[in-house]
Amino acid sequence: MSAAELQKKKNLLKKVALFEGISEEDLDQLVPLLRFRKCVRGQSVVEVDMPGHSLYMISNGELKVTIQRDDKEAILTLLGAGDFFGEMALLDGKGRSANVVCLRASDLYELSREDFLRYVEAHPRALINILQHLTERLRNSNLIISNLTLLDVYGRVARFFMTLAEEEGEEVDAGILLRKPPSQQQMAGMLGTSRETVNRVIAEFVQQGILQKDGRQLVITSEALLAEQVQ
Repeated sequence: MSAAELQKKKNLLKKVALFEGISEEDLDQLVPLLRFRKCVRGQSVVEVDMPGHSLYMISNGELKVTIQRDDKEAILTLLGAGDFFGEMALLDGKGRSANVVCLRASDLYELSREDFLRYVEAHPRALINILQHLTERLRNSNLIISNLTLLDVYGRVARFFMTLAEEEGEEVDAGILLRKPPSQQQMAGMLGTSRETVNRVIAEFVQQGILQKDGRQLVITSEALLAEQVQ
């Protein structure tokens, strides 16, 4: 393995939340255990109930985590560079709980459950990190359930943009810029509604002066009015 490839793997590990607080020397022990995997648009990386033997880390690209019943798909989250998935299988070794599909060509690195378990026996900090992350995902799941149960579609769309603003928003003169929001179809899958409904709600928010639209980009021009939709 070339020095450049070794450094690329190490740089990825530094971005992954599971390995925060891990020393350079300990990361060096993980690097040789990572196996490269490439996926193309539309390819399934994991599927519900298939054996869960690995953790995946995303070097670049975009993937979606979904559950599906008949012809209906619910998007649980979108993943990009520095994100990871499959951590539940590292702990219990059971089947996958969701599907993960590439939205565009992506480079992944895979870490087997056996290698990870041997590693955490010597480096318990990684296990603490994974438990903290699982707790965070559980909180997010509770929020999603609450949104779907208690909010109408205007509230769900508003809450979605408020969360996106906190995570990815950029302050500009006109308000908060959302440079690369998910597509309306992806939003619909995440919010339990249709693309047409999302389109209508966004159009109404623009008309009310809550949002400005510029191609795919959106600007939240009034956080106060947006928050009123959630009340």
